[in-house]
Amino acid sequence: MLNTKEVDKFIEKYPQLKQLLRSGSLTPKVTRIILDIDRWLMEELYAQMLLAGAIKGYASGSFRATEECLEYLERSVKKCT
Repeated sequence: MLNTKEVDKFIEKYPQLKQLLRSGSLTPKVTRIILDIDRWLMEELYAQMLLAGAIKGYASGSFRATEECLEYLERSVKKCT
C-alpha cells in the first residue's frame, strides 16, 4: 500500500524525483547523479521509497515506480494544471 505522505515528502525534498519516477526504469546511480546526492543518501532514499510502497525492484540494479505510485503522481500532476 502506498504511503502518499511519504511520497509527498520525497517530492518536496527532491522535486525532480516526480519526473524520474514517471520515466520508467531507473538505476540508483543515475537517480543519484540527477538528484545530486551521495551514495549513502541514495541508499537511504531507496529504502524509504521501498517501505513507502513507491518503488519496486525491476531488474538487477534497477527499480521503477509502482502502479499505485504512478497513478498518484498522475493525479497530482492533473491537480496542478
